[in-house]
Amino acid sequence: MMASEQQFREAAAADVCADAVTDGGFDRGFGRMLQHAGIPDALIQELSQDASEPGITALEQVLLGCWPVDDYQAAVSEPEAVVARTEQARSTFMDGAAQLNRELETLDIAGLIDIRVTVGGVQLDWSRFECCDLHFGQLWLAETRMLEWLADARERVEGLCRPARTWALAASVCEIERETGQTRATAVESGDLQAYTGLVFKWAWNLQGLNALEYGELAARGQNPLLLAIGGSRLRAGYGVPSQAFRTLGLSTRNATAEQLRAVARLLFDRGDLAPEQFSLLSHCDSLLRPSERLAAHDWVDRYGQLLADLWIRGDRGSWVESTLDLLKRAESGVAA
Repeated sequence: MMASEQQFREAAAADVCADAVTDGGFDRGFGRMLQHAGIPDALIQELSQDASEPGITALEQVLLGCWPVDDYQAAVSEPEAVVARTEQARSTFMDGAAQLNRELETLDIAGLIDIRVTVGGVQLDWSRFECCDLHFGQLWLAETRMLEWLADARERVEGLCRPARTWALAASVCEIERETGQTRATAVESGDLQAYTGLVFKWAWNLQGLNALEYGELAARGQNPLLLAIGGSRLRAGYGVPSQAFRTLGLSTRNATAEQLRAVARLLFDRGDLAPEQFSLLSHCDSLLRPSERLAAHDWVDRYGQLLADLWIRGDRGSWVESTLDLLKRAESGVAA
């Protein structure tokens, strides 16, 4: 295997799914990743069967159905030319993102929230974490206000992001080629197109934009568009009460990564099935982990149980932690309540 191909496989393995690579190559690992998201075998085969075709694949269609991209094929096949001609779109996006950031910052007087504006939307991170009643009170006051503001500004945010997605995808394609030597054409030839597509979208959605993540933060704190798109498709078929969504997606709350838990939290919150405080706790689950633990799967019932115990000692803000813990327990036991 050429060195550039090896680099690509290593990058994709780290960024798309920590346990995706098997001795049989990336395609088999990609199938396992889809199964982690609760995708039936029939859909895995459907997404895989056109992976070597030159047109847009079924997987790409799923992603583009969630996040429309103008001139997508040019972005992935002629990235340098697209980056050059979308410079104005990039500049307009960055200016608009800076304005969004300024408006959101007024809702966070204590400066507890890091705001990132990417072409996938606005993402909120905790700037620091303290296990105490006062901190959670201030944090949730600011974050809830921001989430309400973003819900009201949904059309404005999409109007800002969509024109810049072509630039962000093309820029990510260029960076992946520069780092690994891989292009869409070589990914097709090597049978890695599905993994390559997931990597391009993940880099574009997390590493391009205002206050974007650094590469080293991607696996621990980034959003995974692939999990969100395919998971959202699966949940639209119906899942009953929120606790059943985890099983619908094939996830165990006692053996899930932070990235997987964040994805379920995002999907449930967007459907109105989580309170802002519950969404906050689940989507920032990496704050409960040491840096060395953030890529591994964890028992989240145990993690949030410990958080609840700590908060009972330090204050009464534990009611939201308790309801979140109850959700995770019911998800694991299969109780539909």
